[in-house]
Amino acid sequence: MSLLIRRIIFYGVLIIFIIAAPIIIIYTAGYRYNFKQKKFLKTGAIIITTNPSEAAIWLNNRLRQEQTPARLLNLTPGDYALRLTQTDYHSWEKIIKVESEQATFIDKVTLFKKTEPKLMDAGAIIDVMQTSQNGDAIYLKQEGGFSEIWRLDQLGPHLIWRDALTGTIQLRDWSNKSQTLLLTAGKEWFILSDQPTIQLQSLKTLTGKPWDKIVLTNFSDIAFGISNENLYSLNFKNGNTDFLEPAIRDVVANDENIVILQEQKNNLKLKIIKNNQTREIIDLPIGNYQLRSSAMPWLAVYNQKADKLLLINQNDHQIKEFDGKDVVWLLPNNDQFIAYTDSEIWHSKLAQSQQELLGRLSQKVDQLFAHPSGNAFIFITDNLVKAAEMDTRGQQNVYTLATFDKIYQTRMDSAGKTLLVTGIKEKTAGLWRLELR
Repeated sequence: MSLLIRRIIFYGVLIIFIIAAPIIIIYTAGYRYNFKQKKFLKTGAIIITTNPSEAAIWLNNRLRQEQTPARLLNLTPGDYALRLTQTDYHSWEKIIKVESEQATFIDKVTLFKKTEPKLMDAGAIIDVMQTSQNGDAIYLKQEGGFSEIWRLDQLGPHLIWRDALTGTIQLRDWSNKSQTLLLTAGKEWFILSDQPTIQLQSLKTLTGKPWDKIVLTNFSDIAFGISNENLYSLNFKNGNTDFLEPAIRDVVANDENIVILQEQKNNLKLKIIKNNQTREIIDLPIGNYQLRSSAMPWLAVYNQKADKLLLINQNDHQIKEFDGKDVVWLLPNNDQFIAYTDSEIWHSKLAQSQQELLGRLSQKVDQLFAHPSGNAFIFITDNLVKAAEMDTRGQQNVYTLATFDKIYQTRMDSAGKTLLVTGIKEKTAGLWRLELR
């Protein structure tokens, strides 16, 4: 090789090194060239987790090698079309903005199953209640002029009681602690218990009192009820009732206590009963109020005249007002809840006293459940079962999970794995189970 050729090779390599070295250093430092802005920019990242995991990741319609959970690093700042897919699940997709030197979190995305509801029992099934995290349930069926109560477990449906009742029958409450079912036929209240044997008992006969409302608890075998505007505790084992408070407008049971609304001469008092001790929380002006589901330390009250929700802290008695008629708590985040009306759904944050509109519908919202993941919710509208994410960045993901001819009642298990539906699908009436995840 001649000296001239060696010099050409040497200087060529030197020029390539001089050009490439800064580029390598810039890329190693996390910079990428942005062709739109025609300059190098510090990169960003997308961090993704899903439930279930091992979802495929598509970025700008290109399949990535990674699966969730994943960290997509060294991304040029800008907008990316992100899609997450899993076999037999609805896909999730959104336009994600990546910022320079920042990580964009796509955290705990709930992927919902793409499956058809399964018929568990055919017939005129009019009400249902979930009784465990495993999807076990108790349901009410009308058959040949008789009312039947069935238990649904992993082995299938089992008839547990059958008799003739008059009036409109509704399942009212269930206690896991006492394994007691509360129901009404017309205006009369009944309990169904398997201790010592399975039997349906009239509470009017058992206690000698007519009842307007009764609530069961999961922290005690004792129930609480309103009779002639007085509040009593009820012992179903012996039928004993103990007077607690007069002039009661409403009562609800929470995980730890009982909340009551009591009428006074010039106002209403909001009180809680815990461990047989009654504590006053706050006075409310005379009006039409209804107690809603609460999550400690917050108590929820619907003001019908103002059409507003009042959230009252039982510790410091502060009051916060929100749009909505009913409350579904985003457990375990007791400072966040979903408030909804017939046509609007709101994500409400107590710490910031803020609400974010999650959806405005043309059809009525019949039922709504907060998914235990904390980042999605299930709602029933126009005989459709739908799911939606809480994340409203970009386009919100909303899925139609099932379509029915008619939906009467739905119940979701506490683990958020299954939804039970009483209704008619493809002209078949019955109890249906829909797998959510």
